[in-house]
Amino acid sequence: MRILRIILLLILTFQFSAFSLTIEAPSGSMVYYNGKLIGTIKEKSISFQATFPGELKVVKPGYVTFEKIITEDGTITVNLQLPAFLNITLSPQNSLVFIDNEMLKTESDSTSLRLQITPGVHEIKVIAPDFMQKSLKVELSPYEEKYLDISLKRTVTLKLTSDKPVKGAIINNMILDLPAQIEVLPGKYKLYLPQNFVKSIQEIEVPAYDEYSVNIDTSEFRKLSLSGKPEKAYVKIGNDIFKLPLEKLLPEGVYALEIFAEGFFPYKTVVNLKNDYTLFYSLQPVQEIAMSEIASDALFYDLYEVLFDGYERKLLQKRSWLTSIRERRTDKRELIWVGFSDGSLKRLPNTVPIVITSKINLYYDSIVFQGPGIIQVEKGSVVRFSDAKGVLEGRQFKAEKLTVIDDGTRCLVNIYSEQTCDVYWDNVFIGKTPIYLFVTTAGEHKISFVKNGITIENKVINIDSGVLNEIVLQK
Repeated sequence: MRILRIILLLILTFQFSAFSLTIEAPSGSMVYYNGKLIGTIKEKSISFQATFPGELKVVKPGYVTFEKIITEDGTITVNLQLPAFLNITLSPQNSLVFIDNEMLKTESDSTSLRLQITPGVHEIKVIAPDFMQKSLKVELSPYEEKYLDISLKRTVTLKLTSDKPVKGAIINNMILDLPAQIEVLPGKYKLYLPQNFVKSIQEIEVPAYDEYSVNIDTSEFRKLSLSGKPEKAYVKIGNDIFKLPLEKLLPEGVYALEIFAEGFFPYKTVVNLKNDYTLFYSLQPVQEIAMSEIASDALFYDLYEVLFDGYERKLLQKRSWLTSIRERRTDKRELIWVGFSDGSLKRLPNTVPIVITSKINLYYDSIVFQGPGIIQVEKGSVVRFSDAKGVLEGRQFKAEKLTVIDDGTRCLVNIYSEQTCDVYWDNVFIGKTPIYLFVTTAGEHKISFVKNGITIENKVINIDSGVLNEIVLQK
């Protein structure tokens, strides 16, 4: 029997402690639970049995009422705060008011509110059908009283901010200058900027808020100009490679450049493209060949004229050049060899060049070569060719000297200039010098050399078949 009494006592003690709630609050505070007055705190706290969940309310005159939903037993410490007062005037009258995401209970025809509220920063949101939502923050000190006049609008105040002034922007059929502020309805809009801007068309989605701000991307294209020596160089910008000289529009920003050319040390730099920028470069050669030194050791320079990309040169970078060798002591200056070399020739090459035009297949040493091209073959060897166009009959011959295989509709032309020039053939742009194995028809043609938009030379030339035509802009 005694054991049963002990067990019963333990059960009753457990039930009492499991549902016991202790409230700590300033003396004089009145404690309500589920709308029922529990008592007044006299010595810092009060304890009572409670069911869960329940609504706790602690009230003391001159302080903001404390309210909280309680879901479990334990001790609740309540720090009552001195009140602040907020007066709100509303338009329209059926507006819903939220303070710190909690909706206030207001009359449907109410146009004003007076609230006792805790000091501090509060977020206020007001909404109404067919009007734009308005949100604002208000900060109150203890016993401070503030007045707010909140009138909802049927349009959105759209603020278009920008890092720099922009003239002539267009949105919603309106021409304006940025930064700007306009009234619009919620929805999607397109903003049009002048063409020199990177993002000349920008989409803006305007929400149903009283005010909405968007920062416009005003980055512009800037012109990067690169020129220098050698002209036949390349530049790497990011992952893209361009032939020099170059004028290119790029978005504002920082770019790593690498300028390189065959036979030269590369040059690396960083460009901050805030405005149009011009860079002049001068690459240092890896190895230079003094032609005077080679000529003194090579007797064939007395017998032959050796041209590198169309010119005799005193100083030469060791790289790949289209090399033409002509007889020096004859009036005809007959072309006897053509091909690519590194500039260090000391004797006439042993090979025989076979030059083929487009649509020609050359068969040599079990390899098929397609034109246009220059194929070096062993002297005395037998080569065979065929014509995909059917103009020239397929045949074979023994290679004894330089041979050009073409016809009157597919003549071959090399075009050179000391400095890189734009070339126009019969008023049509065909590329930049040097131009190798350009295919054209026999007869008279007009050629123009243009540098930086200025025509350097215009002339009419005659093109022949059966030979490799070479046009050189005079220095």
